[in-house]
Amino acid sequence: MKKTITLILIALLLSVTVFMTSCSPDLAPDGDPVPDGMVLASNMAVVNYAMFVPEGWIIDIQTNVTMAHATKADLTTVQMTSRGLDNKITDLDSWWSAYKSEIKEAGNVEIVTENEKAIIDGTAAKKAVYKITVEEKTYKCIVIGTVKDGAVYEILYNSIEALDAEDGGPFTTNMKAFEAILENIRFTDKLYPNESDVKEDKNAPEGMKLASNTNIVDYALYVPKSWIIDVQTGNTLAHVSDSDKSSIQVGQWNLTENIKNYDSWWVEYKKDIDRIGEKTIIKDLADSTVNGIPAKTAEYTLKVGSNKYKCSVNAIIRKGSVYVIVYTSTVDGYNDNIDEINKILDNFKFE
Repeated sequence: MKKTITLILIALLLSVTVFMTSCSPDLAPDGDPVPDGMVLASNMAVVNYAMFVPEGWIIDIQTNVTMAHATKADLTTVQMTSRGLDNKITDLDSWWSAYKSEIKEAGNVEIVTENEKAIIDGTAAKKAVYKITVEEKTYKCIVIGTVKDGAVYEILYNSIEALDAEDGGPFTTNMKAFEAILENIRFTDKLYPNESDVKEDKNAPEGMKLASNTNIVDYALYVPKSWIIDVQTGNTLAHVSDSDKSSIQVGQWNLTENIKNYDSWWVEYKKDIDRIGEKTIIKDLADSTVNGIPAKTAEYTLKVGSNKYKCSVNAIIRKGSVYVIVYTSTVDGYNDNIDEINKILDNFKFE
């Protein structure tokens, strides 16, 4: 779970450059209907469940972890993942015991309720509510675990509780959406590849593969063949390995009255990362190029709880949008991947 908590924080950090919404088709890949007013958030080619979120929610991760958050301004998050049963975790009781130990390593934890009964897609589950404080920020969480086919599936709802707000803050206002998400989760008995999966690129540079879905986006992002591709939708996300979560992401911001040029975009970008943690600008926005394309680049660190990340960001304005390429790593691990990151940038191109 410590890795899961870290993943949540990294995903929140990365999500400031993701503004992708989806339109739901009538049927999910398993042939069953998509619930009214919802979209499929999970990649059913790699997980044996379908998790749906309300239309308008932003899908962050679609791999063996499924994660989505409410809006650009509201980072209320729902995540679903699984862990295999083993000698330590054999049932829901031992899972909850391990989970509690792990979240206590991530911050100051207050257990509100535990051992509540729940049901996920007809399967018995256990539910707990807790609060976790990390660097003076307190998050309220609901976690639900259910055992199926040799694994524990975890569904985590994570938000800010604002007791001084009349509506109770985002934890309360998003509760109906979370309940709808839980009600519509369904398990499947096999995997279902998506017809819109990224197409192969026979012209990929040597030792690299296409990470972006060029059926959807108008750019090609190549990463080393050993990297793990996380998201291939309206944005692209990939990371180094199971043991190294250093990542590269491409997102897209629309030009608006507030974002007209690089300088105004940079102002808004900094506001967004300020909501995630404590930033320090190392190199302010300056002229650069990405594979010969005029761009702007900057570097900063961001402290999120007890974790400190180093990031470089490249921005390219093109056809009414700002394309944003972000490299994120730990401060200590940042330079370990810099040669690969430079190769990724040197091969980035628009279709």
